[in-house]
Amino acid sequence: MSNGHVAEATRSIHDLADLLRIDRTERHLHFLMSLQTYNYITLPANGYLDETEKDDIVGVGGWIGTYEKWHGFEERWRDILPKEANGDFHYTDFWHDPKYWSAQWSHEKRLEFILRLASIAIEHASMGIGIVISKTDYERNIPEEYKGEFKGAVYFCLGHCLRLLIEKFNHVPGQPPKPIRFMHDSKKGKQDWIADWYYTVRTKFEHLDILGELSFGPRSGEPVLQAADLLIGELRRYREGHPSRIIDMFREHNKVIIGRPNVQELRDLVKKTIENADN
Repeated sequence: MSNGHVAEATRSIHDLADLLRIDRTERHLHFLMSLQTYNYITLPANGYLDETEKDDIVGVGGWIGTYEKWHGFEERWRDILPKEANGDFHYTDFWHDPKYWSAQWSHEKRLEFILRLASIAIEHASMGIGIVISKTDYERNIPEEYKGEFKGAVYFCLGHCLRLLIEKFNHVPGQPPKPIRFMHDSKKGKQDWIADWYYTVRTKFEHLDILGELSFGPRSGEPVLQAADLLIGELRRYREGHPSRIIDMFREHNKVIIGRPNVQELRDLVKKTIENADN
């Protein structure tokens, strides 16, 4: 990752902490609002997010695109999945579960298949975005008295992703019409905190009309959530130091913005966030 991209990813979170003092009741009023409808028809999402927490690595990533593009994407994605997949793809199980439908495939066959999936995502998405960080480095720099409010590193990553999206939205061609209606993969026990962070950022930048309503859905029934799972899974492996042909592919097409701050950059982010929260 170039120094310029790292600097952009680092700056994007600096003014996020002043959002954290919004009253939780107000946030939950946002969360409980009904989904936006048009002529009594519930509108689908056109932005999709997923998270990862494995060992010391945490992160959030996903895709945005137009409704029309996602419709074509879903057909292509489902067509490429084998019958035994039953319409579902899960990145970690695909590589590691001995009972998963890909378990008998060779490494070469799995890599070829996942590259095909990634190419479909690139073809149909307007933009991908993601950040991965070390949980240990993050928690080491959060004072004990702030850990309840900041909750955990993965929520910090969610706020960062949204802020980075807002910063870049008008500078990337081919974006869908505003506002972006996001769907996040359903996470048991985490939805309140995910909604808190999402609507905190949305409220702060409501005048830009980029972030719409948030919903939750099951990965197994949403092909674009499966693509988000693929993206954040590859970002996690990349953060762990593994080479990634998929990340190389994303960069070649210049469609994915990646935040991967090092220890000092993350320390500066956390320090600035706390300073802003106290003001």
